[in-house]
Amino acid sequence: MSSWPLKDVCIIAGIGTVGYFRRCDRTELSLAVEAVLQASQDAGMDVKEIDGVITYQYNNDSIRPQELAQALGIPRMRLWIENYLGGTVGAELMAIAVMAIHCGMAKNVVVYRSAKHRSGRVRIGGSGASADTGGWSSFWCRTAGRTSSPAWHR
Repeated sequence: MSSWPLKDVCIIAGIGTVGYFRRCDRTELSLAVEAVLQASQDAGMDVKEIDGVITYQYNNDSIRPQELAQALGIPRMRLWIENYLGGTVGAELMAIAVMAIHCGMAKNVVVYRSAKHRSGRVRIGGSGASADTGGWSSFWCRTAGRTSSPAWHR
């Protein structure tokens, strides 16, 4: 018997990517939709079978799970998670997807990231533009682990 009860419970069935660009005229939504459609095709499943959508963002630089689900025409979302900050969050979101499937919260979960830091909603790197972070009021409504753990993780 495995020492990890979730071993061999879930698989990464499909992968999709659109590419990396210096400048891009497409929206974050169109990029995410294309990548998820590719992943769904790679997995050999209809995109309408997805019932869980998970992502992360930094300073509102990406699209919400609900936006993606609506654009894909997902009929019934059972799970959506939007985490903030970066770092090791990609691996954490994959683990959350496995746990959600294991406990029956969702059957087919997509984990995605769509951002255009040079030409998108938020430009990272010296543009002088500030991002809408929700202000201090939303900061104080978050738990300490949600706001600081990824930043202090080594």
